[in-house]
Amino acid sequence: MRAKEFVYLLEDRADFIATQMKSKIETAAQQEPGHSVDQPTDSVAIVDQLKQADPDPQGKNLQFIANMYVRQQFKLEDLARLRDSIAKFIKMRNTLQIKDLNQIKDLKQLYNLIDTEEEQPAAPSAKQQTRDIKANADRPFDTPNFKVIVPKTQAASCLYGAGTKWCTAGKEDNQFKNYAAKGDLYIIMANLGGKTRKFQLHMETDSFMNERDLAISKPDISALSKIPEYTQFLNFLIKKYYGKYLGA
Repeated sequence: MRAKEFVYLLEDRADFIATQMKSKIETAAQQEPGHSVDQPTDSVAIVDQLKQADPDPQGKNLQFIANMYVRQQFKLEDLARLRDSIAKFIKMRNTLQIKDLNQIKDLKQLYNLIDTEEEQPAAPSAKQQTRDIKANADRPFDTPNFKVIVPKTQAASCLYGAGTKWCTAGKEDNQFKNYAAKGDLYIIMANLGGKTRKFQLHMETDSFMNERDLAISKPDISALSKIPEYTQFLNFLIKKYYGKYLGA
C-alpha cells in the first residue's frame, strides 16, 4: 500500500468515527478541565487529536481510543501516556491473556494487563527521597498509615507519583505545571488493607483519582474514611478553601 493510501485510510476511519460518534465525542469534550460553556467543540477536531494516542500509522486502534474517550476514561492531556500504554500492549500482546485491544473493557483492565508483564521501576534511594522531601515537597500530614504530600516541583511530583498513571507523574508531556498553576496537588499515601495506596486530589479541577488515573471509587472513599487522619485532612481542606465562608 502506498503512503497516500495510508493517509486516505486513516482519514476515512477518523471521519467515520467523528460522524458516527459525533454527539458522544462532543459531550465528552465538554467535560474537559477548563472547558468553557461558550467554547465550541467539534468531533472532527477532537478525533484528529485522539489520533495522537494511536501508535499504529493506519489508525487501527482509533476506535478503541474513541470508545474510551466518550466513556471519560481519560482526558486529552493524557494522550501521550495512553499512546505509551497502547504501544506496550501491542508489544506484549502475544504473552497476554487478551490479545485484541478492542476486547478490553476499560483502561483499568489495560493497565492491569501491562503491569503484570512490566517490571516495576526501582525505588529511589533513601538519600534522594530525603533530599526531595526537604526541598521540593510539603507534608501537611505524615503518619505511618496516612501521608499527604504537596509537591512543589515536577521532579517531586514524579518522585511521589511513581507507579501511577497520572499525567503529573509522567516522563513525557508532564502536566504538573498546568495543575500547580491553578492550585496545590495533594498526593495521598494511605495504608489500606496492609497495602500502600496512592490517590491524587486537585480541588480546583474537582479531580480525585486513584493510581490508574481513574476517578476514586466509593469503596476506596469508605476505606479512607476509616482513617482518623483522613477526616483531619478533610477538615484542613474545608478550613483552607471555605474558611472565609464559615466565618461569615
